[in-house]
Amino acid sequence: MADQYHHGNLKSKLLEEAVTLISQDGLENLSLRRLATQCGVSHNAIYRHFDSKERLIDACRAYVMQELTRTLELTLSGLDESLPQTMEQLGTAYLDFYMRNPTYFSAYFRNASQKLTFSLEPIERNYPPFSVFRRVAVAIAEKQGIPQDETRWRLLRYWTMLNGMFAMWISSNVELPENWKTCLKNEF
Repeated sequence: MADQYHHGNLKSKLLEEAVTLISQDGLENLSLRRLATQCGVSHNAIYRHFDSKERLIDACRAYVMQELTRTLELTLSGLDESLPQTMEQLGTAYLDFYMRNPTYFSAYFRNASQKLTFSLEPIERNYPPFSVFRRVAVAIAEKQGIPQDETRWRLLRYWTMLNGMFAMWISSNVELPENWKTCLKNEF
């Protein structure tokens, strides 16, 4: 079977290792030879799964996005999306995901081609993890009678706070005085 090799699923291993290398060295410095060495396979083995470096990078972005979206949707299972504490739980899941997988954050956000549009309207090709947050923000606003302009600004502040917090959290030059979960309380 083409997807299996002596260490398990080669395609998954290539994606995980590529995400780590992108996070460490940047997209422009991703070396397929180094990736092959990291995975213990020949350079040509990569081309059995990805026909170019660009396709591998696209697959890495899609992989991170799908995993994050799946995590967020699982978090919402059984929750009332119209309650403010649901947004806090969603934010906690978002940060937990990146805390468990810190290389995913910079690998995805470096030169990402996925467009994110801050809108309360559903947009078909919008960044899927953001769309989950948008859906919850709209449900909360509708239940509480919050005007759309205020909801849009709340969502923007919350989204930028989450991403800013994580960017600071992984920086070796920043010391945060409180637990990040405390910072999420009462933000939305």
